[in-house]
Amino acid sequence: MELNFDIRGNLKPTEIIEISMDTFQQTFVNAFKEESIRQQLFAFYEKYKVDAYIVANYPENHKNHIFTKSDLLYWRSLFGKTRVNRAKKQYGKGLIQLNFVKDE
Repeated sequence: MELNFDIRGNLKPTEIIEISMDTFQQTFVNAFKEESIRQQLFAFYEKYKVDAYIVANYPENHKNHIFTKSDLLYWRSLFGKTRVNRAKKQYGKGLIQLNFVKDE
């Protein structure tokens, strides 16, 4: 899957975009120079599995589905837009979704 970005480098479309870990690594890590800090951060992530924002994905008919909806709204409001710039403008941006299955 090829990801698209606007002229400011924001991920488009402005919605949650589900991608694989391979696509994530190719686009946001391997596309940069080997000495890039991204390489170090990703290696640290692989070792310790840190800096993730978890949303439990309850099915629509589950009694706790409201938690899934409220968490998604929270993360969209927090990360779905850029900061307000000097011209007092704010731009929408997409969010990456990586799926992990809980071991049972």
